[in-house]
Amino acid sequence: MGAKLAEAILARDALRRRYRGAPWLRGLGIGLHDRGYGIELRTSAPVAGLPRFVDGVPLHAVVVGSIQPLAVPQWRWSGRPELFHALDANCDGVVDELELENGLGAGAELVRGEGSAPVTLATWTGTPGLFRALDRDADGLVTRHDLEQGLGPHAVRLVNGHPAVGPLLPAGAAYGWRGAARWINFADREAKAAYMASAARHDAQDPAVLRWADAFRRLPRPDREDAILRFVQRCIRYERDPAWFDEQGTRHGIELLDSSAVGLHRGFGDCDLKARVFVALCLAVDVPAAIEPVFRGENGFPHVRARVRAQSGEWETADPTIVNSTIGKLPRHALTALPTEPEPTEDILGERS
Repeated sequence: MGAKLAEAILARDALRRRYRGAPWLRGLGIGLHDRGYGIELRTSAPVAGLPRFVDGVPLHAVVVGSIQPLAVPQWRWSGRPELFHALDANCDGVVDELELENGLGAGAELVRGEGSAPVTLATWTGTPGLFRALDRDADGLVTRHDLEQGLGPHAVRLVNGHPAVGPLLPAGAAYGWRGAARWINFADREAKAAYMASAARHDAQDPAVLRWADAFRRLPRPDREDAILRFVQRCIRYERDPAWFDEQGTRHGIELLDSSAVGLHRGFGDCDLKARVFVALCLAVDVPAAIEPVFRGENGFPHVRARVRAQSGEWETADPTIVNSTIGKLPRHALTALPTEPEPTEDILGERS
């Protein structure tokens, strides 16, 4: 049994109102399975008294972080004692991965190297008291060094997706320990587009993006942005987001807004991922670029592309998804993949050169 997305969102909000203030609400989100949407609760310990259904929408509870390798007990804690007590939300004498993610908020990204700039109180999304405890010099900033010194090596390993003790996991295996995604509900399509634009600017400071950008930095403009566009068009394969089809053949999917680093590592993604990678790489090599949403009708948001500011000062459209496009020129017949067999130029661009 499942529900429509709107029904699941309303049921989740009703559950939040019913249990307002409960610490486990941080792990509440919307889940998608083969029968439709439902409410998913990820907790570090079982929660008693929860209903199986909320307003007819199924509630599925998932207990995570309850086995020893995914947690740090108090006797093994190698950080500052006051941080342990602040992170141990359920007071069970153990700090697990979920408590670290919830407590540190944006600080967890800094520990994993997913960001480089220090976290301020305004950008801190974790437990407020933790920020003050980590900011020992009271300069209003929490750096990666502050976090590593405060948490200690065992907790730092957990934040990075490895067991607290024992050998490190092989490259790539650590991602399996942090398989949960963050859910975002946008008020409207404009808010969603604004998030995409902000995320691309944020990615431009990602160390993984900066390493890829070095290959383009030596090129002069406009060759620089042209090369980035061709790279994203041809080296990141276009794939639609995952979906399933019901008995009536209706497609049900969910929007995945992956980071540029994920897209560069994985090598495929849909239009928002390709546009995000393109903009992030351009900004990383000092080429002015931005996300350009494509709206349709009153609520439609079918496509995302980018725009680049030329040296003349004019903004020009760039579509990394359309492989037969160039900066400032979109073809009449768009292709998301180059044909395996050579085709006449007029079949691709609608004109013969």
